[in-house]
Amino acid sequence: MTTLGKDSVDKTAATGDFAGKLRLEIMTLKINEEKPFFLGAKGEGAIYGLKVTDENWPWKMTYSNTKGGTEDGTISATKLFKDPDFGGGAGSGGGAEVTAVTECLQCYYIAAAYEKKGKLCDKDVGLDSNGKSKLFKYDSQCDTDRTLSYCLKNNPKAWGADVYMKIANAIYNSNACKGFIGKKVRLHRGSKFMDAVYDKKKKCKEHDKAAKSKNGSADRNLAPASFSNDKWNPGDVWMTSLTGNVPFPDAIYAINNNGGGKGQDACDWPTLKGVVRTAAIGGVTIGISLKKIGDKATVKEFNTDSDDFNGVTWNGFKFGKKGDFFSSSDMYVNMGNAEVQFRSFNTTKAWQGEIKGLAAAGGKVGGGSVQYYIEKHISERASIGSSAGHGWKEGNIKSDKKAYELYEKYNKIQKGVSGKVETLEKDEFLKKWDASSAGFKFSKGMNLLFLEAVEGGKAKGIKSFAGDLFRYASSSTDQSSYFIKVS
Repeated sequence: MTTLGKDSVDKTAATGDFAGKLRLEIMTLKINEEKPFFLGAKGEGAIYGLKVTDENWPWKMTYSNTKGGTEDGTISATKLFKDPDFGGGAGSGGGAEVTAVTECLQCYYIAAAYEKKGKLCDKDVGLDSNGKSKLFKYDSQCDTDRTLSYCLKNNPKAWGADVYMKIANAIYNSNACKGFIGKKVRLHRGSKFMDAVYDKKKKCKEHDKAAKSKNGSADRNLAPASFSNDKWNPGDVWMTSLTGNVPFPDAIYAINNNGGGKGQDACDWPTLKGVVRTAAIGGVTIGISLKKIGDKATVKEFNTDSDDFNGVTWNGFKFGKKGDFFSSSDMYVNMGNAEVQFRSFNTTKAWQGEIKGLAAAGGKVGGGSVQYYIEKHISERASIGSSAGHGWKEGNIKSDKKAYELYEKYNKIQKGVSGKVETLEKDEFLKKWDASSAGFKFSKGMNLLFLEAVEGGKAKGIKSFAGDLFRYASSSTDQSSYFIKVS
């Protein structure tokens, strides 16, 4: 996030309650409606504007520290947080800023649940005798990139206290988090502590890359080049019983390093994976992935020794939901436990797969990682993009003739569709193909190239390919670390 900058002079808010209004006009509207202004790049504190005193940039206004109060000073617009009213984030009710607010608020509720022994209720999180939220009691236990004041004022209506309490109580009462019971927990979101966690992953990835360079191009990285923080561990918030910004003590490294003595300098995937798991079991540090819940919150562990992906396989594919090639730009692959939808997520770029169904729903795998696993399990020479051999870049299918050849070949062998699938004659196909949008051609073309690469070598490595692809999308690769998901 950020403060208002000089570019605000001619800018209107694209989202929020004042969408379409110039930002100087929004300042006056917020003053008239007695809406709070927040301070600095993180939206810390809250003040109430009284009057705009200078309409030349940088704008200035007088303010009060309390709603309805008298003047306490003058402030420049450059010191004001660009909150959703100014079009910051995604505005009220959706997007990345709402995610930030809800995750930060959840930290406070989790801290409260551990004090209340998993029986957090309305009276524990309401207002005190001074009209102040009782959640402020846990301010010292929560290190978040949005302040509690800001979150309380910008919490989306769909997220009531009951949602936060269900999640917090479920975490306390889960077997996965029993090691934290009786300890004073601290919660992190967007903090230096979390940076330190993911720095451990960064060090392993750099070591992985360096080892490949040393041993030559034929030696494959253990993790794909696109192996993101989220695929290593998708913890939205992290809970710890430690103070400071060292997430995993040396003693835990010693347990998982077979006496190697590397400690904090250990940079191999197996050691780090063991460290994260040991820390979670011991009630030291754990990553928590937060998803939308229904009537109740369920806690599930991921990347344990008992994870079972044997049911994942390649059970065929179909174009769209009904097998009609031109009805949609996507394709579905049946992998036994779930379907994976492949399509472009941004018109003519960002082709990727997304899991549909089961607890892993929503997990994605990008095109570069798909290519990585094709080369690993199917063929070093197979490519779904513009180049093969440890490299990949998205690219359109080379010709209309190529599109028809692949369509004719794979349209006939679809599985999981009801009724007979018609295969169009070449002239009719090309007429529809030519009339299709660029986005359709890119998405469907990538799907056809994907099938050409995978189906051609499926006899030798298709099951392993499907398993790794599914595990990557689920943040459960061999290099991914232990976390819990609340959904």
